[in-house]
Amino acid sequence: MRKITYSEYLEALEKVNIFHRQVQNELEETGVSIKKCENDTADESLISLLQNYGSKRMLFAITSFLQSEAIYNRIPFLSIEQVSIAFFVEKYTLNQLKGIRNLGPNSLFLLNKILQDAGYGLSLK
Repeated sequence: MRKITYSEYLEALEKVNIFHRQVQNELEETGVSIKKCENDTADESLISLLQNYGSKRMLFAITSFLQSEAIYNRIPFLSIEQVSIAFFVEKYTLNQLKGIRNLGPNSLFLLNKILQDAGYGLSLK
């Protein structure tokens, strides 16, 4: 195995820093602040709301979807239990959620009803 030089190490470190700045800029452009999401404990967790009022099939579909979003760093949370209702409603629309596996029209209607009862609601577009 070839050893890297110090200058190669510094170049790689600079590329990592550029990547992190790009990710931070993308989050700021979408209006999401990582600090805001980490400190937002006043909002109830989406998962806990769905566990209390949603069906198991809908909970599984939303959980699977959010896990894939977290894996690909599309949401600024390490755990899906941290996803607040406000963040979910701001980030996703009904049209975006239509493509989720095992989430049919009735489940989408129930999800929107649960969110409206909690004081939120999903937009169409």
